[in-house]
Amino acid sequence: MEPRIFEIKCQEALSAPDFNAVLTKMNVSPKAMRLYTRASELLEKIKNHTPDFIRKIVNKAPASTHNMTWYEWGDSNSKDVIVCVHGMTRNGRDFDFLAQALAERGCRVICPDIAGRGKSEWLSNPVLYGYPLYVRDIISLLHHLNLSKVKWVGTSMGGLIGMMIAASMPNLITKMVLNDIGPFIPKESLERIGSYVGKNNSFPNKEQAEEYLKTIMSSFGLKEVSHWEHVMEHTFVRGAGGSYVFAYDPAIGHAFWNNRGKQRKLQDVDLWPMWKTIHCPIMILRGADSDLLTKEIAEKMKEAKNVEDLVEIPKVGHAPMLMDYDQIEVVRNWLLKK
Repeated sequence: MEPRIFEIKCQEALSAPDFNAVLTKMNVSPKAMRLYTRASELLEKIKNHTPDFIRKIVNKAPASTHNMTWYEWGDSNSKDVIVCVHGMTRNGRDFDFLAQALAERGCRVICPDIAGRGKSEWLSNPVLYGYPLYVRDIISLLHHLNLSKVKWVGTSMGGLIGMMIAASMPNLITKMVLNDIGPFIPKESLERIGSYVGKNNSFPNKEQAEEYLKTIMSSFGLKEVSHWEHVMEHTFVRGAGGSYVFAYDPAIGHAFWNNRGKQRKLQDVDLWPMWKTIHCPIMILRGADSDLLTKEIAEKMKEAKNVEDLVEIPKVGHAPMLMDYDQIEVVRNWLLKK
């Protein structure tokens, strides 16, 4: 089974009044708009290492557009809508197995490729890659689809996007699965991810591409040959001379690397204040060997009244791929539980 594929044109530098107009049309209250601003400022801590002159470039960037692709599964008229958003270097096809399982239960499942990944267009100004733009793109997509209530599955970066939306628009996300992500990210984890984002982007043949992919994704816990084949198919595109090239813009790694090719000095990301403003029901998934969502952070998250479940996936690090039957069942059963 293959998904339906669509595109939407998004603005890269949407002005605050324009964005507020979109929020107003979605019946977002003034208080929620203020929360959006607060959450946006908190998530900008991820760019604390970015020089001030870069921030000025972002703020003054001319308005342009980019196409965002999304994949859709299931009944397009279903009221049970689930949005699945991927991690930093991944794309919406990571959720094919989960989406099919949810569609079989009558759900409508929407899996976007975040800007610069998969089939979505690369940004004309790479310094715009960041959470404010990602959140705006998702809100624009939901507005385009006339969706005012959705359930959410977010892996890593996709979970951060979901948390930001849930904090700023409390009525939009009705249930949320956070897949190996929390409101505190140790700098060591960011350094590990940054060590490969945007690097070693092209390989002369399939064998070398597959070997490298299995190295950087060794913690993802993929076991089945069919799952690896699926990941290979949607992780690479064919380049010049039949080479294998990662299906993402290398510039998404600008937050990790400077223009001289050296890794920037990274810091812990602390979003606990934002976490306290989220009230929708949450299930936390954690790879038992994860270095990004540590056991201590997950246990602290569980103290929140709205966290209904914390599930550890054995023999998996960052992050569970949600392709194995057992993982799919955990997520599906919780999302569809009344």
